[in-house]
Amino acid sequence: MFQCDVPNAWDDGTEGNYWGDYKGADNNNDGIGDTSYYIPGMPSGGGNNKDRFPLMFPWDEIPLAITDVDVIPFVQKPGEPVNITCTVVCSILVDTVTASITTPSSTNEFVMSNIPGTDDYYYNTTYAEEGTYDYFIWANDTSENEVTSDVYQFIISEKDIEPPVISDVAMLTSDPLDTDPLFGWENVTCIVTDNVAVATVKLVMASDTATVEYVMVNIPETDTYYCNTTFIQCGVYNYSIWADDVSLNNATSLLVVFELPPNWDVNVDGRGHLQDFVLVAKHYN
Repeated sequence: MFQCDVPNAWDDGTEGNYWGDYKGADNNNDGIGDTSYYIPGMPSGGGNNKDRFPLMFPWDEIPLAITDVDVIPFVQKPGEPVNITCTVVCSILVDTVTASITTPSSTNEFVMSNIPGTDDYYYNTTYAEEGTYDYFIWANDTSENEVTSDVYQFIISEKDIEPPVISDVAMLTSDPLDTDPLFGWENVTCIVTDNVAVATVKLVMASDTATVEYVMVNIPETDTYYCNTTFIQCGVYNYSIWADDVSLNNATSLLVVFELPPNWDVNVDGRGHLQDFVLVAKHYN
């Protein structure tokens, strides 16, 4: 209940409150309305019956946060562009976003640009000095909340030191599996890319007794490689993809486990028969 004979303070001289029915503008984008908000049911003649600095948004409901920090490319040649990007979100209004970049010889801070209509920010520039660069993102909002990201890196180098990228590793097999090449087969595929050029891609297959490497074949005019073979010994295998580029950088994919069960197809015709079931029964007896 309002008491008209008792002064009410609706702002602290710099900031006031958020009013859901406030219709004023914020032409300088500082998060505070440009005109006063008059308190409903109270005299509008002035005094303490108005909020002189009404907020355009509610007080923070979502903490200020920096996400999706990235740099493209991770390794770049001197004089070529490096683009640092991130996403900054808050429930009020982001004020400033900066990228603090430490080169091999100095540290500098740069204001990042906002992509209009999004929460995304970027800073794009070039560097001449070779070496490893550290950077982090700092941001604040109009309520003076601030946040700092983790520290990330990128490299400026005339020499190609970026390894190939291996992705989409997959295996297709005959159905059913069979150790006889007439019926059984395993086909491993992957995608390998490089910033300069891929040199060699290998399938590395290992069992309890041996490790074998197969050179994979490139499908012309694509980044896809494949190796089709038949494993003639039953057992548990693990395989990975190894690749290098023309600058001798190399990469290895994660291991994948593959099990080839015993072959019960006695007459090797790809179908089950009575003799097959007898051997299965003896195996598990």
